[in-house]
Amino acid sequence: IDLTFYKFQINDKEITEREAILEVISDLEYVMEYYDSDDNDLIKEAQRRVANAYMILGVIYPTLWW
Repeated sequence: IDLTFYKFQINDKEITEREAILEVISDLEYVMEYYDSDDNDLIKEAQRRVANAYMILGVIYPTLWW
């Protein structure tokens, strides 16, 4: 599978499908780590990251055929 074939314009940057998938994974790892935190700033960052992950998934979803 060539994860560099598709390119996407996300957050004013052109990134490959591979880079998009890695960003989604990174964001969701952060969410799993800090969403239940007592620190309000960490919770807000986790909320921002989960929104970003779902936005990216929405953009790349049509290419995730494999």
